[in-house]
Amino acid sequence: MTNFSQDKRESAADLCMAYLTADQNFSDKTATIALALAVELLWSEEDLTKLVKGDLTLREAVLWVVRTNWDNNEDELAQPFVQLKQAVEGDIERYSDSVDWIFIKRLWNGCLTKLGFELLPEEEE
Repeated sequence: MTNFSQDKRESAADLCMAYLTADQNFSDKTATIALALAVELLWSEEDLTKLVKGDLTLREAVLWVVRTNWDNNEDELAQPFVQLKQAVEGDIERYSDSVDWIFIKRLWNGCLTKLGFELLPEEEE
């Protein structure tokens, strides 16, 4: 199993947070925050390995972070997810449909680089 050191995790999370902008829609902001929190704190090494190997999709993993935290009224870091649940009336698919998953995938690729993976160019079909 790969060692995802805390320094590498923090570096990947910092990358995510650097991409938060005022002109992002709320859905993309919350997905970016979810990715940052997950990479740094929430995803185990096993989770990260499954994502890298393709045994778990990025979309599933990010939505898990959102769903897991959108009822957490006590943790300040979870507040964007609590607000999101209210905005989409608890409909995770409605939320998912509004996320720019291409942007999140590109951000994930940047995280992988920060975590120490060299990405191979995608093959053209």
